[in-house]
Amino acid sequence: MTTSHQISTGDLAPGFEAVRAAFDEVEVGEGGAAFSVYLDGHRVVDLWKGSMRAGQPWREDTVTTLFSASKALGAACAQVLQDRGRLDLDAPVTAYWPEFGQAGKEDTLVRHVLAHSSGVVGLSDPASLLRFDGTGFDDHDAIAAQLAAAEPAWTPGTKSSYHALTFGWLVGELVRRITGKTLGTFFHEEVAAPWGLDLWIGAPERIHPRIADLHPPALTSMTEDDMAMGAALAELQSDPGSVLARTAIPMEGSSLLAGAIGFFGSPAGRSVENASAGAVGSARSLAKFYGGLSLGGEIDGVRLLSPKTVTAFATEQSRRPSAAIPPDLVVTLPSGAELRAPSERWGLGYQLNEVASPVLPYTMGPNPGAYGHPGMGGQFALADPDAGLGLGFVRSHAASGFGDGQRLRDAVYACLAG
Repeated sequence: MTTSHQISTGDLAPGFEAVRAAFDEVEVGEGGAAFSVYLDGHRVVDLWKGSMRAGQPWREDTVTTLFSASKALGAACAQVLQDRGRLDLDAPVTAYWPEFGQAGKEDTLVRHVLAHSSGVVGLSDPASLLRFDGTGFDDHDAIAAQLAAAEPAWTPGTKSSYHALTFGWLVGELVRRITGKTLGTFFHEEVAAPWGLDLWIGAPERIHPRIADLHPPALTSMTEDDMAMGAALAELQSDPGSVLARTAIPMEGSSLLAGAIGFFGSPAGRSVENASAGAVGSARSLAKFYGGLSLGGEIDGVRLLSPKTVTAFATEQSRRPSAAIPPDLVVTLPSGAELRAPSERWGLGYQLNEVASPVLPYTMGPNPGAYGHPGMGGQFALADPDAGLGLGFVRSHAASGFGDGQRLRDAVYACLAG
């Protein structure tokens, strides 16, 4: 990775000069990055730098793959439907999707799906359906059939573990069953367009020229802890029946999780309507989206959601160790830190503020009520209702952690404190 403390382009309000200084210190390698902040409904920081691809600088309208920060966009679709009385959080999934009630899932609630406690962490036979050239990913009926046939990794609602790649498929099928529209279409019409967001679940071809090329993290950027933790998790995943292996979506001798940067950075992957990892967008629009949530569902005079619904989705559903890591496993990392099952604290589709750990090495900031969702490679976004704050950070050369987003967040709060 080429290290570069490049000077940023963009604007910021008086009093936020320290944020520009912090952003200028972010190393973007062969790619680029952008950072934006909304405060009380107004954009106060909007910065970008680096390259979107070789020979082309990152521009004001550049977008990039959001990876798991995409999940908030899927959650927003569920929020809209719940707000309109079309989705009951405490209804069984089978009320909308009868075929889902197979293999012990008949009592699974919509709430369980949104809170990562359904246990449906994988497909029943992904290798028979999916290919890295994009084959199978647009076959919504076949994916729904595999989700319906899949056995849950635990009794739904009794445990939690990050549904890294099935979350978007599950929410997407609920939206499709209720509205007859695919998730990307519903999101564009009912969330992105009303709020003027440059966010896409399934990027249309016309915006592909604006999408930054992706670059995998450089080995030289990984710490000894990173490598030791990766080895320990890989060993757990080597058991085909483990929660981690099923979560990774095995396919073509590898897994979708292992090939995520290559796949979701390809034209086929960018077009996938999956709110687990495939959305693209800008830091500016992520910040505006969360800024609207921080104000109770309204921004720029457009009310998308009621304050009651916004609060409901940001209310704790569970706080317990991840079921993906055996409860008795403790691995001491080179630094002395201990790798063990992290505490996962979930709202409905959003990660709530929680103590950092080696596996989840970030928090949502100093205010307990802040919530949001990070993404692979360092993407980071959150809403803070106590501060009326929304922020978004995106990058195209993946980092091995979330340190840059955390430091930018801290710089923002330092400016707010005066």
